[in-house]
Amino acid sequence: MTDDLGRALRGTLGTAAREAPEVSPNLLADVEAGHRRRRRRRMSAAALAVALIVGGAGVAGVVRSAGKPPDAARTGKLKPVSPTELGPPIKVRTRWPDAVRNLPDMRADGRALNPITLLDGNTVLGATASTTEVTDKLWAYDLRTRTAKLITDVVVPRGWSQDAADFTVGHGEIVWWLAARTAGGERNEIWSAPVTGGPARRITSVVGSPPVSLLIDGGNVVWYMDKGVYQAPLSGGPAEKLPGTDGYSIISWPWIAPSPSSEKSGVQYKVARNVRTGEQRVATVAPIKGVWSCLVTWCVGRPPIDQGDDQDTSTPVQRRNGKDGRLLPRSVEEATFLLQDRFLFYKPPGLRTKNYVLYDLETEALLDTGIPAAGGQESMPVPRGDARDQRILVTTKDGPMLLDLSEIR
Repeated sequence: MTDDLGRALRGTLGTAAREAPEVSPNLLADVEAGHRRRRRRRMSAAALAVALIVGGAGVAGVVRSAGKPPDAARTGKLKPVSPTELGPPIKVRTRWPDAVRNLPDMRADGRALNPITLLDGNTVLGATASTTEVTDKLWAYDLRTRTAKLITDVVVPRGWSQDAADFTVGHGEIVWWLAARTAGGERNEIWSAPVTGGPARRITSVVGSPPVSLLIDGGNVVWYMDKGVYQAPLSGGPAEKLPGTDGYSIISWPWIAPSPSSEKSGVQYKVARNVRTGEQRVATVAPIKGVWSCLVTWCVGRPPIDQGDDQDTSTPVQRRNGKDGRLLPRSVEEATFLLQDRFLFYKPPGLRTKNYVLYDLETEALLDTGIPAAGGQESMPVPRGDARDQRILVTTKDGPMLLDLSEIR
């Protein structure tokens, strides 16, 4: 365990200069919804963000005009990559010591404290749960003094069907949502409390499916749901749907795209739109016997679900603009997804490590994180569509660990 966690935060968005933040892949809506339910019970790193892609997710994009596409986009060839060409993985904890840190066993009020995210270099935002496993309090845990300070009580009104979920931090506030079924449908409320401590207050309420990718953007709270992309003032007030966002998902704020269920081209999130500037990026990728799922910069492909035992088990990856196409050896992981629109959660066959492994799409290097895998995807959180936070809290059998992707150069 280390108390030097502050060093892990020195790289403030080192990779943010790359075209885009992380995003969720083709299974974004379904995966994020399921993950939210599990995350409520475990109060895992809900503030971390992005989304599962077809068993993988990631996408990069290049702006295209209405004219003819560039030659590279028309070519869109995928270059096979052999296991030998992948080479041995780089040990992240050796090459970038500040990228991975252990966190201590944390307690508050005599109870286990479940880490959510970091408030600063020495302070963890954590939550405790009642005897019914419902989140009841939020705490600021000081890693230097090993003490916890109460931030606020999380009140779940009687009759509400969901525990508080998707805690996120920004603009000096902590935000989360609650849900309840009413005669008029499912009702959702978004609440907040100051990071410095104080009573929680309701920001807004809206009827529909539960919020997804809840995040803070300046003075607004932003999310998407079955009816489109919404925002409400952080200070409190009515929620409003952003114009022209019916059927859209947040893939990496401020980038949105039509939800996979409305996409018939074989490329999920094919057209990404920046809600601030109106810029659009269209994915032009090589044809595959399967489905592509794209983020802002990178796309990851998967074979058809119904292809049976004869399916091609390779993992296609390609930039949204059609460049840098590769066919990676199949992954032994059941799911493959992108972190920060750059790091592919991926493990080729024959690799002897029990740790989580990433494939850096920019440098084409395998990375052994040094974080022990739990044998499933439950302990590696899926990003929420907000690439500004590149620090991921991972639950392991040895306790919580911090992965700071901004430290990986």
